[in-house]
Amino acid sequence: MKSLLISLFFILSLTFAFSQENSPVLKVGKTFDFGQIDKNSEGIGNLKFYNTGKSPLIITNIASTCGCTVPSWPKEPVMPGDSGIINVIYDTRRVGTINKQITISSNASEPDVIVRISGNVLDIPENIMPQKIIDNSGMPVNR
Repeated sequence: MKSLLISLFFILSLTFAFSQENSPVLKVGKTFDFGQIDKNSEGIGNLKFYNTGKSPLIITNIASTCGCTVPSWPKEPVMPGDSGIINVIYDTRRVGTINKQITISSNASEPDVIVRISGNVLDIPENIMPQKIIDNSGMPVNR
């Protein structure tokens, strides 16, 4: 009985190792920086990823830590050796530091991958008033 259990464990171990060896592998940067973006501008970032595994990669879901960060991704499988783009849209009506994350869920050997999203939304006044230039007499100068 003991040898039967050992044999069964060995077969299951080989099956698991073989399935891991042939699974897709998601390669993506662990961080994405929007940099400095203006308030109310188009806050779209393109995050490129690769399938470096041996079978098709299927992204099943991408969850964000906030409703202000909305990801979209290819719904079709990404074949071995191919790449794809994850679009991340940030709500630029929110001024200040961006410090969010998305979790990419897939059929890859590492099923959940976290990517940190950073950047800074600058508060740019919508209506900038022209400045009047005044000379030493206190009178406005036409320019």
